Amino acid sequence: AAVAALLLAVRARQAKDLDVLTGVTFLFFAVMAVIALVDPRSGLHNWTTALSAGTLAVIAWVSLAGRQPFTLSIAKRQVPEQVWGHPLFIRTNEIITAVWAGAFTLSGVACALIVHANPKDTGALIVAQILGFAIPMGFTVQYSNRAKAKGEELARQAEAEPAAGSASPDRDRCPDLVGHRSQFRHQDRVLRPPGE
Repeated sequence: AAVAALLLAVRARQAKDLDVLTGVTFLFFAVMAVIALVDPRSGLHNWTTALSAGTLAVIAWVSLAGRQPFTLSIAKRQVPEQVWGHPLFIRTNEIITAVWAGAFTLSGVACALIVHANPKDTGALIVAQILGFAIPMGFTVQYSNRAKAKGEELARQAEAEPAAGSASPDRDRCPDLVGHRSQFRHQDRVLRPPGE
């Protein structure tokens, strides 16, 4: 498992598709695989679910603190490069990353409490892990769809300006959207805040 994780990480890095979350995840499971080989009876194995969720939570919170939300690297694959530095794009990723960070944190705490109470309660652990991913994923899909619609609306308004060079609030707010309206229709995730 450790070798497989290493190979996958190297392959992703060579393809320039290795983000921080993926890299640390590979590293985590590689370390856990090594521990399993060195000490198969280690009590640490009971805490794998809590530790994995906790690790993901730390990554998410640190990325927010560093103003580089981990979802940015994922979102950049979905939108034109011209919008990568736009404040609305970055703000939306901060919101979505915060939701994931909160979900990872709650999932980690729940798993830790379950393991502490009954390490053999695998059913409860599975439910906690599923909820820890399903809830933020559902939020991401809904929020992204609303954001995509907002982005298309702003792009249409900016393109519809009758006078060349005339300024409009939407053009000033989202100049990078002009000329990219069609690309929004083909993106599964266009991360822009719908309420702004």
